[in-house]
Amino acid sequence: MHHFWRSLMKPTLSTQTIFYKQCARIGIVSAVLVGTIVGLVSPSAANFQLCNTTPNQVSIALGYKNQKDWVTTGWWSLGPHDCEILLQGKLSNRFYYVRAVDLANRQAWAGKAFMCASAKEFMIRGAADCSSRGYERAGFFEVDTRDRSEWTVQLGRTPESRSSPAAPNKDLPLPGRGPE
Repeated sequence: MHHFWRSLMKPTLSTQTIFYKQCARIGIVSAVLVGTIVGLVSPSAANFQLCNTTPNQVSIALGYKNQKDWVTTGWWSLGPHDCEILLQGKLSNRFYYVRAVDLANRQAWAGKAFMCASAKEFMIRGAADCSSRGYERAGFFEVDTRDRSEWTVQLGRTPESRSSPAAPNKDLPLPGRGPE
């Protein structure tokens, strides 16, 4: 039960410190990881969940639209072959946005939806004017839940699948570094 409550939004400080140190060493991301998105519906619960099917620890950030603003929040830490509920309850949006970083390889799952992020734990309202507000502009990949009440994203390794919406974009900085 402790793991469940910790997962609701509070990554550990030691994970943040490790993540920040890893990000500080990164230039331009040359990602080779691809996320595979799989939707699952369960009658017993409704959540937005992310599963890490890689052998490495990953950090996760999430973006979504609430009633009036764009919200980005992170970082969750997922161990190898672990799952985490990022949003609990019935999903209210069709589209959600994810950014994930493999800490061992310093590679990211990113996309073309740009939102604000930070190298430290964050919850940011609004997706515009990131740098003027002290945040970084980072790419998130889009997840289409098809208006289902529950969705699970599977992050995994796939040899250069160009058709995946989670294909890495090599021009995006990782949180913790500004644009070069």
